[in-house]
Amino acid sequence: ISYDLSFDQRAATFELPSVLNIGASYDIRPNSRHRLTVLGNFTSNSFSRDAIGGGLEYAFNEVFMLRGGYRYDLGSALDPVVNNVYSGLSAGISFDVPFSEDNNTRFGVDYAYRATSTWDGTHNLTIRLSI
Repeated sequence: ISYDLSFDQRAATFELPSVLNIGASYDIRPNSRHRLTVLGNFTSNSFSRDAIGGGLEYAFNEVFMLRGGYRYDLGSALDPVVNNVYSGLSAGISFDVPFSEDNNTRFGVDYAYRATSTWDGTHNLTIRLSI
């Protein structure tokens, strides 16, 4: 006869929120005009599922950037009813143009899309001026 017993004792009536992110990236530079960045990430959140993700970014002359990524919630296949809002594919594009001859002042436009489990995804548009 075997018994499987478990016990869960909370020291307080509430939990402190905590997030742990572990990531790594690597730049591949075949020449001075092209860059490919490969990245991976693990996220552990105290109030949601753990997630892993990966992505790629291609940059041409550090003026045009194209990005793509994917995020997967660990354990989502076991319980498909409970999902994080952001999971699945993401993509983005950026233009970052020098605004002065010294290359320190730059004007940029960014667009990003993230798939969501609730709606048809979110779109973000950013305009920035780096001085």
